[in-house]
This record gives sequence, structure tokens and C-alpha cells, in this order.
Amino acid sequence: MIKHTSIDADLDNLIEYYGSDKNLSGYNQNYAKAFSHKRNEVTNVLEIGIGSLLLNNSYTFIGNTQHYPDYKPGGSLRVWRDYFPNAIIHGVDIEEDCRISEDRIETFIFPSMDLHQCKQYLYNFKYDIIIDDGDHSAISQLITFKNLAPLLKEGGMYFIEDLGGYRGYEEPDGTWYKPELLREFKEELHKTAQKYNLEVSTQMVHPLLIS
Repeated sequence: MIKHTSIDADLDNLIEYYGSDKNLSGYNQNYAKAFSHKRNEVTNVLEIGIGSLLLNNSYTFIGNTQHYPDYKPGGSLRVWRDYFPNAIIHGVDIEEDCRISEDRIETFIFPSMDLHQCKQYLYNFKYDIIIDDGDHSAISQLITFKNLAPLLKEGGMYFIEDLGGYRGYEEPDGTWYKPELLREFKEELHKTAQKYNLEVSTQMVHPLLIS
């Protein structure tokens, strides 16, 4: 798999150092464009999906170790911690190996689709940047966005990676995502964005940007 380069070598190097997959996906290119001019301004970042290595997790990050043998959960959180020098970084995941407490990094173990737990752990914060790199299923992305959209600061940015799931991707309720549902999925995203005065960008589709 090709490792992509962006306009910001600092970001690319941090991603390589911590073994995140964002150079492999090419997302580093759009993140560099969105973030490089505001590194010192960002104070709070939230990322959903921390990169579990547990074998019993069907959405494991184990494949990433083929490219980064020393990878450990939380790689992208450490990237954001180092990239944004004034920011507190939060992460959410469902697996215990993603429980992390380090300098300017704190994680919470619960499903982001659970509104009660989102309120319990996250609703005291407002975020400049929220990134959904969770299980990549359409229903999870939509419900997570509905739960977390109120936490975005004015002028903040919300990204959804791998929008709408993959072809033939199993949903948490046992059904299967179908490509023809993507229009309905996007309509629901737009409805929630309008509710909170957010704008869905058509300029940056990998990942989807809502600001």
C-alpha cells in the first residue's frame, strides 16, 4: 500500500513515527490542508476509534502492524497531541487496550452511539476538531454525529472517515449496508448539520468535512 505525502511534512512524519494509518489512507493530505494554518489555535480534539489490537474485536487495527510493526493503540491521538501543542486530546473506543492516560491525552471506553454515555463523559467539553474513525458503518457514523454535533465549537470541524461504510459491510444490528442507502444517509447527515447551523463541505470528501 502506498504511503501518501501532504503539504505538511511535520504531520506526515508524526503519522509515520506513531504508526497511524492516515498516510496510508491519504487522509493526511486533506488534514494537512485543514489544520496546518491553525496548529497553535486548536485547544480540544476528539477522535472516535483509537485502534484496538485485540483479536476479539471485529474492527481491529491489527492489519496496520504489517506497515508499522511497533504500532500500539492511540497512535493518531499522539499525532494530534504533538501536532497541536496547545490542545487536549480525547479519544473514545469500546476496547480496554485503548484506555490511555498520558500527557494531554485522555480516553473514554464506551460506544459513541450511546447518547447517555456521551453526555456523561463528553458533554462538559467543546471541541475544535472531532474525527470519527470508528467502525465505519453508516448507522454508527450517523448516530455518532447526532450525539456529538452539539459539542463542536463555532468554526470547528467534524470529519467522518470512510463515509457510509463499505460495500457489503455488516451493520451493528446484523443488517448489511447497501450502497443505494448512501443518499438517505447523507440526507440525514444534512438534517442534523442544519439543526446545529453546520455546513457539510462538498470540497473535501475524503474524509467528509462538516464545519
